[in-house]
Amino acid sequence: MFSIKKQKTEKIDYTEKKLKKQKYKKIERFFFWSLLLFLIFSFFARNNFKSVKNPSEELFFEPVKTELSDHEPIEISKDGFRFTLTPLYDYKMSALVVNRLNYNWFSLTRSDNVFPMDLCVTWGENIKNGSYRDKSVSFRQDFRFCLGSWGRDSDFIWAEVSNNHLVIDDDRILKKAMSIVEGDQIRLKGKLVNVKIENIDGKLGKYENQLSNWNSSVNIGDSGAGACEVIFVEELEIIKKANPIFFYGFQITSFILVIFIIWKIGIFFYEILRGK
Repeated sequence: MFSIKKQKTEKIDYTEKKLKKQKYKKIERFFFWSLLLFLIFSFFARNNFKSVKNPSEELFFEPVKTELSDHEPIEISKDGFRFTLTPLYDYKMSALVVNRLNYNWFSLTRSDNVFPMDLCVTWGENIKNGSYRDKSVSFRQDFRFCLGSWGRDSDFIWAEVSNNHLVIDDDRILKKAMSIVEGDQIRLKGKLVNVKIENIDGKLGKYENQLSNWNSSVNIGDSGAGACEVIFVEELEIIKKANPIFFYGFQITSFILVIFIIWKIGIFFYEILRGK
């Protein structure tokens, strides 16, 4: 009788452990898929300039360019290239970011490490009258161009949009620039510059022998090829994040998900070793 009861007890204990394990697995699966779904949703929700409802009044005014008191060239040497920047104007801009494109992810040339990002922005009446939120308004960036479209009935003004090639030689500013998403309201100070690019290490990549100099537009509101501002960034502030809940939620969820995956991998190998 004792052995029969013992067997039954062991069988019950085994069944309970199995049920608990299944329960924990269900909780883990729910936790994992919830994190993943929120990660995907927040990735897109954090990039939404139309969600901005109370923009700063700073954005109501167009960028300001002023004559320079110092015209000394600025030299940057990086990744086998020398960049000689000729300052044209001091430049200040407060604007809403409607699109951004990083070139450090799929760069064809090492020179893009100095031109890591393009920001397409708008200001003025587009902000005042809220036309940037019109459902027909959209933007995209491609090959250093910002392209926009809007409906015939929209009051959107294309002359109050600019595409900006940012020249950054400060790690602190670069880190802040890389945190910018669509919908962020930014304040930027720097210089409009023309850039001469020279190779100095003699090691030219496939596309690096096709590099050309960069000249900045100095006419606010122009469009077409050559209308982009090339800005040597000296100060950069994010006045207000577009969607802070989803922006920081995405970062926190990414961190938790990575830790969870590492933990599961660790458990997997631990059980293999224990089985041996």
